[in-house]
Amino acid sequence: MKLVATLRGREETVEVERVGHDAHHFRVQVGERSYQVDAADVAAGLRSLVIVPESTPEGAPEGGLQREVSVRRQGNGEYAVAYPGQSALAAAVPNGDRVFLLDPLKHLAEQAAGAAGGGGKQTVAAYMPGRVVTLLVEEGAEVEAGAGVVVLEAMKMENEITAERPGKIAKLLVEPGQAVETGDALFELE
Repeated sequence: MKLVATLRGREETVEVERVGHDAHHFRVQVGERSYQVDAADVAAGLRSLVIVPESTPEGAPEGGLQREVSVRRQGNGEYAVAYPGQSALAAAVPNGDRVFLLDPLKHLAEQAAGAAGGGGKQTVAAYMPGRVVTLLVEEGAEVEAGAGVVVLEAMKMENEITAERPGKIAKLLVEPGQAVETGDALFELE
C-alpha cells in the first residue's frame, strides 16, 4: 500500500507491505529509509509498535524502538496518527504532532483543490482520551500550519494539538480542565 504522509507541511512517500502471512508484521519504507515493524493492538485505536531499521546510519545505535500510537480514521482515506515522544516516522518531532496518511490520489486531488482556492471549515478532534490543560489561542486567531491550539494531557504527557493548515480559529469547542474522549471535537479551523 502506498501512502503520502504529511507532518507539519513536510511530505514523505510511505510504502507499507505485509511480511509473510502474519497480520502483525510489516516492512515500511519511508522515503529512502526502511523499517521492520511488528504491531499489536493494545486497546481500541491504540497500537504498540516495535520498529527496527533495516539499515542503521553510521554512528547511530543499533536496535529498535517500541512506541504506542493512536490511529484514528478521519474519513475519506485520511488517518490521524498520534504518539507520545519521538516518532519513528519522523525523527526529532515534538510531542503531540500528528502525522496524516493519505492515499496518493486523494493527496493529488487536495493539492489541486488547494491551488484552486479550496479549503473550507475543518473540525479537529482529539486523537486520544485526555484532559484539556490549556488553550493556546483565542477564537478568531489566525494560525499557521503546525501552530499549537490546544494542549491535552494524556498518559501523564502533555500533547500540543496543532492546526493542520493555515487558517482562522472559527470556534474553540473545549475549555481547560475538560475531559475529552478520542474523536471529541476540539476546535474548528476555517
